[in-house]
Amino acid sequence: MLIGLQNGTIKLYQLETLLGNDNIRAVSLRQQYTLSTKQSVAQHISQTKTDTWLPVDGHERDAMGMNMLSNGVQKTLSTMQNGDWPDMKVLSLSGNVCVDKKVSGINTLLGRGKSVTAQILLRRDVLSFSSTASLETIHNIVEANNLSTQKAGSVEGFSLTAAQTLAAVFTATGQDLAQLVESSSAIVSTSLASPDSLLLSVSLPCLEMATVGGGTGLPAQSANLDSIIPNRQTLPTGEAVRTLCSVTAALVLASELAALCEMAEQIDLFNSD
Repeated sequence: MLIGLQNGTIKLYQLETLLGNDNIRAVSLRQQYTLSTKQSVAQHISQTKTDTWLPVDGHERDAMGMNMLSNGVQKTLSTMQNGDWPDMKVLSLSGNVCVDKKVSGINTLLGRGKSVTAQILLRRDVLSFSSTASLETIHNIVEANNLSTQKAGSVEGFSLTAAQTLAAVFTATGQDLAQLVESSSAIVSTSLASPDSLLLSVSLPCLEMATVGGGTGLPAQSANLDSIIPNRQTLPTGEAVRTLCSVTAALVLASELAALCEMAEQIDLFNSD
């Protein structure tokens, strides 16, 4: 059984970042199954509204959200037990289908935390100012790496540098470092949009970040957050963490581009000999 929160879009400079939100908590229960079980669960979840899970302080919605989900799950289970399921036994509040802090295909497929895609259209003439790499070689590298990643059986390793970049950002902004495991699930893709342009895209389906709670309140980390998100305390509910995730996705995209250009330059030089 999955219980969860929901969605949006934000733009950042010349980059386009698409942002979604979806945290889950999977519960293990023991209950005799009947044909009405599914309808009963849906009814009880709908009666326990998401807003009742949240603390009075609206800025808590900029938190990563797992504690709020746990509170909501407990309220939902109480409603169910006091209603149609008096004999229900709770085996675990986290049955691990939510797969927190672990590699999982379901997180990559369904998303977890914030799901962000950052993309940029690279023009050949603009790229030539800072790199001798060709658009075609960059495109070929991404296609070859993604195919090799699939052959290796990886469910999340479709990038070059996402883990390194995210580790730096997580440390600097007070995030839960254990959640780097799923947050670094990244999918890099390219397409030759025209003879002289390349669309480069990085998707982070499981980006788990916060601007309140945990290590975000430490002096150095709080100062870093203030430099990334000026006046974050006055922003509308949830906007600070959305901005942080968008900036983070842009950093991952920039790091991927730098690594791809370096590899492409070496390959182009080798093939020209």
